[in-house]
Amino acid sequence: MGAGAETQLAKLMMTEIHGLRFLERDQGYMVAWRNINSSVAFSYVKVDGRNEIATEDIARFLRDNEYEPKEEDVKGIFMRLDHNKDGKISYQDF
Repeated sequence: MGAGAETQLAKLMMTEIHGLRFLERDQGYMVAWRNINSSVAFSYVKVDGRNEIATEDIARFLRDNEYEPKEEDVKGIFMRLDHNKDGKISYQDF
């Protein structure tokens, strides 16, 4: 194992450490998410007058909260929340 391999191993370990830090942070977010009342959370994201959430609502909500989501990330969130896969997120899905 040469010096190049050691450098690669060190980089791999640091990547693992950063990944674990993100997981720990995300676990904290997930705990906070479970503590938010579903109806309150649904009302934060949906647009008034409609009883469903669209991908545009998710993107707007994230931008309003200083995130710049990629389109594929918004679609991924939408797909995970649309439990019955009917193309819309209702309160029951949420």
